[in-house]
Amino acid sequence: MIYYGAQYYRAPTPRPEDWERDLNTMADMGFNIVRFWAMWNFIQVSEEEFDFSHLDRLMEIAAQAGLKVIINLIPENAPYWLAEKYPHARYLSHTGKRIDLMARPNTPGGGWPGLCFDNDEVMEMAWRFFQAVASRYKGHPALYGYDVWNEPHFEVAQYFGEVFCYCEATQEKFRQWLKGRYGSLENLNAAWARRYTDWNQVHPPRFFGGYPDWIDWCRFKLETHRKRLKLRKEWIKEVDPEARVLSHGIAYIFSEVPMVINDEWELAEEVEEWGVSTYPGVFEMNGEDLFYLMVIMDLTRSAARGKRFWASEMQASFVTLTWPLTFGAATQQSKASALRAHLIASTTQQRILSKARKMGGLDRTPALSEADYRVWNWAALMSGAKGVIYWQWRNESLGPEAPSGGLTNPDGSPNARTYEAARFARFVREHSLMEKATPFRGEIGVVFAPESWIFNYVAQSDVKYWGDSVLGVYRALYEANYQVDFVKRENFGDYRCLYLPFPLMLESETAQALAQYVADGGILISEACPAQFVEGGFSSAKVPGQGLDRVFGTGTSSVDAREGPYITYKHFQIPAGFYQQKLEPEGAEVLGYFNDGFPAITLNRYGKGVAVLIGSYPGMVYHWTRDPEAKGFLLDLLEMLGVNPRVSVSDSEVKARVLALGEAFLLYVINGGLKPKQFVLKFSEELGTLKSALNLADGTTSSVKDNTLALSLSARDGLAMVLK
Repeated sequence: MIYYGAQYYRAPTPRPEDWERDLNTMADMGFNIVRFWAMWNFIQVSEEEFDFSHLDRLMEIAAQAGLKVIINLIPENAPYWLAEKYPHARYLSHTGKRIDLMARPNTPGGGWPGLCFDNDEVMEMAWRFFQAVASRYKGHPALYGYDVWNEPHFEVAQYFGEVFCYCEATQEKFRQWLKGRYGSLENLNAAWARRYTDWNQVHPPRFFGGYPDWIDWCRFKLETHRKRLKLRKEWIKEVDPEARVLSHGIAYIFSEVPMVINDEWELAEEVEEWGVSTYPGVFEMNGEDLFYLMVIMDLTRSAARGKRFWASEMQASFVTLTWPLTFGAATQQSKASALRAHLIASTTQQRILSKARKMGGLDRTPALSEADYRVWNWAALMSGAKGVIYWQWRNESLGPEAPSGGLTNPDGSPNARTYEAARFARFVREHSLMEKATPFRGEIGVVFAPESWIFNYVAQSDVKYWGDSVLGVYRALYEANYQVDFVKRENFGDYRCLYLPFPLMLESETAQALAQYVADGGILISEACPAQFVEGGFSSAKVPGQGLDRVFGTGTSSVDAREGPYITYKHFQIPAGFYQQKLEPEGAEVLGYFNDGFPAITLNRYGKGVAVLIGSYPGMVYHWTRDPEAKGFLLDLLEMLGVNPRVSVSDSEVKARVLALGEAFLLYVINGGLKPKQFVLKFSEELGTLKSALNLADGTTSSVKDNTLALSLSARDGLAMVLK
């Protein structure tokens, strides 16, 4: 079943007098799932006393209405009595700032941000809270499962723009982690280039300036969060082995730093179902909503690695702007001015450890329309999501998020947007075959090497270069209707073609996996300077490093950082932004040259496969400038290598994707533009010879001739068809 529903209760709102009417309205309109937050501060009123009266009543009403419930456990709002008992467990920033419990936009009832879980006494009490909730609702007829971590990330760092936590418990756990990683102080000294004489001298870094310690500090935080999510799952399973355990992230790795965000793949591995929060209307202001939504959903699908995944928070109305709008911003500048502006901004901006979250309770995004709902719902289904939960049913009524968020009118009555959302809920219920459709692997995988992401952060205090490179190559491929997956090294072999963005730091395991991938017959396309830095952030004597010079069949003459160079490839002239890696081929074929005559693009046959090295960053350039030459080059290169989309579309504003459906296929098509479209789809031979397309909405059948299908779509709309 594909589930459709909404977030409903986050203490203390909505008020009890509204519960029965609202939940029955939800069920009557065709929704089948609802989410309630179980707030630690509101439930555990003392060390020995739990108050479940509000959740008991909500669960009872949901069961009577026939709604399934996801209980979202929120230990990130600790009871005030617990903070009073363990004041040392309050979060401590790198500057020595202690964080008292308070109300914040996502926790209007107080208790935020909770206490540092590196303190064993806090973990013990959190375990008791989880077990109490699981015991209370084990076997409840309304229970779907538990979301055990809402948007797992380092939230306190995001709000304050500082790094956490530097309490004594965290520092000691970091030392223990280092002992496990290095075995001895001598080995740590060698790895960090230090001269410690006692483990008590070792502390996590507070200010930028070193690479090895910061890389390990990031890795420690990321691994700790994965272990913590695993523990939360185990706490539920100890009480209720049959309960589903879910979590959902926020997938902002393109713009957020490792001290705020997490490795989505590692977290998804620890739960049974995965999801994401997504607010595409924030980017509708600059026409980016569908692009933003698809990149987030594709990343979430990739991280889930075949597990059921959700649009766990889908925007339901305008939102108040309580975070910086930096993700995916378009630029309309000329090539030169855009490159110059981005480089100047990147080198002169004030460096901070993490972007502080801006309070903006009065700043809003534009109101949403039914057309927005259509586009976003079709996009979620196209990505393969098996559930959509709107944030939220009613408007928030307390704090800086008020009065945003509501799928309904402020009084809870339905409006045009509610009916549009309900139409999708009924549509997927009436067409149960949609639940059985499964996504194909993407025609191309964009490599996620965590060390490249982390290194950008420790070198620059942001992830701009890496993130912009990833977003740019995704955008170029998305506009040509490729399905893009994001791939970690464990899954390299599942893909015919990989693209390696901004690979300045690569560890030996990643480099070896890439070499083996090419040797086994894969196609690898890499941006400039792969493995210029290696383990610990040490620079390599050779570039490409880690033995990749043999894979690419080239060395490096020099690496420059001038403004204005370009690469000539066939008839394309591609701006060579950021670095220019001037290549020295050692057996590789030269495909393109810098304007000063140095080789810029090479192709090498290695084992059974092919490795292409581009001596610059076309992904970054395309994200910054939208230069058609950069995109045209990438698409021409892929065509030359025989890597083509399963579905080609004659109009770039129209997106189409096929999912596997037994011996047939489920086709989704979306017109994200503001005008009606007539267009042609061309299906690849991989799908066989197709004859017909059945429109699920109206039951009409269209003929497919020579694997070509002509269609039309209204503005901001989509459709689903069964292809045979």
